[in-house]
Amino acid sequence: MKKIILLFVILCSSHIEAIDWNSKGLTVVDKQEKEGITEILLKNEKNTQFLFSYTTEPDDAKIQDAIRLHNNFREWKNLQIDAIKFFYEQGGFEISIIPKSFTYEGIDLTKYMPSGMQFTFSYILQYNFRLNIDRLFIRIMGDFESEDALCKKILSALQNPKEFIKKREAEYLLLKIESLESKYQQLADEFHKLRAATLMLHNAGFFSRPTPISTETIERVISLRLKDPTITRNKIAEELEKEKIDASSREIDLILKVYFNDFNK
Repeated sequence: MKKIILLFVILCSSHIEAIDWNSKGLTVVDKQEKEGITEILLKNEKNTQFLFSYTTEPDDAKIQDAIRLHNNFREWKNLQIDAIKFFYEQGGFEISIIPKSFTYEGIDLTKYMPSGMQFTFSYILQYNFRLNIDRLFIRIMGDFESEDALCKKILSALQNPKEFIKKREAEYLLLKIESLESKYQQLADEFHKLRAATLMLHNAGFFSRPTPISTETIERVISLRLKDPTITRNKIAEELEKEKIDASSREIDLILKVYFNDFNK
């Protein structure tokens, strides 16, 4: 029994210390675990610190991403960091930076950043944070290209906040429209598949298996009904026969029921 307990303790210890921070040039200053989140305060060889936290232990590639990003942020020309935190979850990072000083073209940017700067990283680095300019909150968001490009964007917002909002509102609305169009198309495709499956499920005889109704038949029945909402089932059958489209009366009836909620005979 003692051997089993000892083995369990060894296994648990090996899991806790699975990440070899020393081999990555980092020293663990402090470590805490609370509410399922592991928080580790790390210090590198240049004596700069950052907080690394996670719910699920990241693999080595993700840890290297965090180290690289931390080093890159520390190399910014205009920024001095007071605190930086990496939170790893679901394959990506949320990065929070509290500047000690952030000056660009003689302007102190920190006083316009009530909550610092927030970034995300999965495959590309993106930023999303707010500026407070004369009680006007302006969102700064986009893909990170360079420190200089981000600084210029912030500066343009400070110099003419209302014009900045007007331009970005159009961009934001366009992105929203594109996103909604994509979701709509996805839902439309799924709804179409559901209707087709419903037609097939009900297109079966007593001794026959469910049979799919051809797309040509479905589209033509829908077209005839939309063109003339009062058209009868017999008239639709006549039109399809003229056009040499093979469709049974049951199939026509099913299409009208599923697509138009028409249960009249």
